Amino acid sequence: MECNNGDCHHAEADNYNDSVAPGLAIPDGVDLADPAIPLPPITEAQLPHCPLCGSLMRPSVVLFSEKLYQNSIDIIEEWYEKGPIELLLVIGTSALVSPAADYIDRAWEMGARIAIINTDAPKDDVHARYGDDHWYFQGDAAFLLPELFKGVLEPCSIADARVD
Repeated sequence: MECNNGDCHHAEADNYNDSVAPGLAIPDGVDLADPAIPLPPITEAQLPHCPLCGSLMRPSVVLFSEKLYQNSIDIIEEWYEKGPIELLLVIGTSALVSPAADYIDRAWEMGARIAIINTDAPKDDVHARYGDDHWYFQGDAAFLLPELFKGVLEPCSIADARVD
């Protein structure tokens, strides 16, 4: 999580709690995938606030219409320059929106096989773009990834699963 105030640089790392604030906890027995079940209202006071400036905190993710962090772009570029890519895992995107689609295309052109893991059904454009020589797994990555890597990676807790 990071502070939403552009002048404040407070960020929290390695926070793997299911809910970062009690107001964001999913009530027991509620299926978030069912739009017919209303969620309880949340007040701004229940949301996480920056301990330095009091602004709202936000997830440390790139949301629609936001640019990728420059350090992320630099790391990605270094990765592409290191050599052939055999497999690219695309997790949590339709694979049609830039910049993710651009990185996928680059890996594809380098000969990589593409495995897309997303909650939405694949779009026809994805099949037209990459043909049948890729994989598409529809569902929640939290459930699919452990199944896909069963027998490849040793099980660990989320707190142990760090990428440096």
